[in-house]
Amino acid sequence: LQIVMKTCGSREESLALQHVKPGIMAEERFTTWEGRDDRGAMEFKAHTIWGRVWLVYWRAGIDGVHGFFNRDGSPLAWEGKNEPLPDWIDWNQIIYIAEQLGAHKDMFRTDIFVGVPSESLALGIDTPMKDRLASVRYVVSETEIHPTPIKGTEKVFNEGGRLWLAGYKIGNFKVISDSEVPKEFVENGMVAEAS
Repeated sequence: LQIVMKTCGSREESLALQHVKPGIMAEERFTTWEGRDDRGAMEFKAHTIWGRVWLVYWRAGIDGVHGFFNRDGSPLAWEGKNEPLPDWIDWNQIIYIAEQLGAHKDMFRTDIFVGVPSESLALGIDTPMKDRLASVRYVVSETEIHPTPIKGTEKVFNEGGRLWLAGYKIGNFKVISDSEVPKEFVENGMVAEAS
């Protein structure tokens, strides 16, 4: 931990990660609504392209990918298996959150935890199922500005890349002035590194 706290990103990382001061952020711990404390919450990684959800993949705890889904919740064909989404998942809420955060962007990934805070009183052994389900929360855990494919999904993500680039080819964007961008970057395409 001491080494990580004093080390910046490697040369393979973005310029931003090479210069950001390392640190630690603790995230609230979520678990399943069933109260199984040995498992993490469900996580949905929603990819929006040009402001619209293109695909969502679902992970549950540390069990790996449980499925890839289209915007309408139907399974997307890929090299792995697709488990059916549980009935209690509010799919429209996942799409809404992802598209709100992905609006006005060419590509954006929003990771959403679906579960119950692990310290929640709703996880008590005498709590009825309807009360446990009522305590389920949809919480953004992370966002990314580029897709992160996982092994075995190359064909799927190549299609996403095609859609992403197609938006540029058809002019699906509007150039806006931005006075916050340093003049040096506008003129040279880069900014000298800080010493």
